[in-house]
Amino acid sequence: MKYAMTLKQFLQGRAMGIKFVDDTPFSTRTDNFAGGDNGPKAMTIILDGIEMNSDADAPLNWIPVEDVASIEILRTAATSALYGKNNGVIIITTKTGKGISYPSKSSTAYAPLVVTGYQAIREFYAPNYTVSPNSPPDHRTTIYWKPDIVTDKAGNAAFKFYTSDDKGTYQITIEGITADGRPAHLVKNFVVE
Repeated sequence: MKYAMTLKQFLQGRAMGIKFVDDTPFSTRTDNFAGGDNGPKAMTIILDGIEMNSDADAPLNWIPVEDVASIEILRTAATSALYGKNNGVIIITTKTGKGISYPSKSSTAYAPLVVTGYQAIREFYAPNYTVSPNSPPDHRTTIYWKPDIVTDKAGNAAFKFYTSDDKGTYQITIEGITADGRPAHLVKNFVVE
C-alpha cells in the first residue's frame, strides 16, 4: 500500500466486487446494486469498529494509507448482515486502533500529504583532516556538497574544501537558481598534483 496515495486508489482494481462511482464504493455482489426504488446504497465503511458518518466527504481519500494495518471487505448481503447491513462493508483497522479524525463536507481542513522519497537536508560528512602518520588514505569520490551557499549582491560566493588523497583532475559542478527564478549551471575542472 505504500505506493498508493489514497485507499480508494489502492482498492480500485484490486478489490473484486467493488465499483467506485466518483469516490463512493458500491458492492456489485449485493442485491441492492441492481437498484430498486431508491437506487443502490453505498458500502458501509467501519474504521476501528466505528461506522463512519455518511456525511463524510470521500472517506477513502482522507484515511492516511500509512496508518492502515488491515482492510477486510464483506461484499455480499449474507456476510455484511453481521453488521446489520445488506450493502457490503469495508472494515479498516488502523495501526493504533484509535481511528483518525476526518473532515466533513463543511470542513475547510486539508488532507495530510506524505511524499514518498522526500528527505530533509542533512549536513554532508567532512572527515577530520588532522594529518597523522597513522591516518588511513582518503579515496572519496564525492568530495564536497553544500546545498545552501548564498551569493552576495554581485553573485560571488566563497567556500573551502579538502580534496581526497588521490591525484588527478577533479570536476566541480555548481548548480543553483537566481533570485528571479532562472537556473544556473557551471562545470569546471582543476588538477591536484
